[in-house]
Amino acid sequence: DLANDLCRPIDQVIADPTITKHVKDTVEGGSPSMRRRIEHAIGAAGRAQRYEVTSTCLAAGASSNAGIRDVTPGGTSVVTVLRNVTRESRISEMKSEFVSNVSHELRTPLSSIKAYVEMLVDGEADNEITRAKFYHIIYSETNRLARLIDNILNISRVESGGAKVQRERMIVTDLINEVIDVMLPQARAKHIELLDLSTSVAPAIFADRDMIYQVLINLVGNAIKYTPEDSNGRVTVTAGLSTDASMIQVAVRDNGVGIASDAAPHVFDKFYRVPDHKTLAKGTGLGLNLVRQIIETVHDGVIGVESTPGAGSTLTFALPFAE
Repeated sequence: DLANDLCRPIDQVIADPTITKHVKDTVEGGSPSMRRRIEHAIGAAGRAQRYEVTSTCLAAGASSNAGIRDVTPGGTSVVTVLRNVTRESRISEMKSEFVSNVSHELRTPLSSIKAYVEMLVDGEADNEITRAKFYHIIYSETNRLARLIDNILNISRVESGGAKVQRERMIVTDLINEVIDVMLPQARAKHIELLDLSTSVAPAIFADRDMIYQVLINLVGNAIKYTPEDSNGRVTVTAGLSTDASMIQVAVRDNGVGIASDAAPHVFDKFYRVPDHKTLAKGTGLGLNLVRQIIETVHDGVIGVESTPGAGSTLTFALPFAE
């Protein structure tokens, strides 16, 4: 309560030796005002909060109605303003992390494309087989770059509330069939069986068709990516009622490499990649985060993951019935 804190010694309001020293330094340093940032643990949990602390020495007879006023033993009046900047500091850190990660992810495919184009220009691909190989790599890296940009833009739109959502009544099993048709060539290229195991037509949902399509593409694509080639690989998609029969649940299962228990809770985090997976396949750590944004933020749904290392993973999402 600011009204109760005015004119009280600073150490009676917030007992932090760093802040007390800051006020003392302001007086003894002869500076009319000093500002610094400190961390202070508050509350029963002792969670660190970051404050911007500004202390200003008042001239004799001056008054102030803002901040906490402390009268030092020498008679100098000091007004100290504490501004909690924990959230904005975290946002700034997240922005810096985002820019750093995106820069790295953009640079990797661009460097690859540039290198192979230069080799083509220099005539290093001296036969049709080599040229075809180079073209395929350039095509693959271009698609990777496009997916990265699409994911970044889509996540940004959802997080900012600027995504255009066009909800319609739809049957999710129809969408699953479409996605399987699209993803089948990728599965066959790795000799992976891709199946829809839904035993009946699930009840309708009220959702954005394009967004749910993107969710299914990302989940199925992820399952194919982390199921090794020529290993009797199998990816299945199943739609039905959730355990408590309150929602429509879709499960994408694979018998691939699986996810360690300490990594599973983080697979939907932005830019997170399972450490053991980084050498298995390329990725940005954005695809599953987009799934979370679409299901939880836009559609008020639920996502989940179950996995056993070496035996595969099951990623699920559940959505409310259409009214």
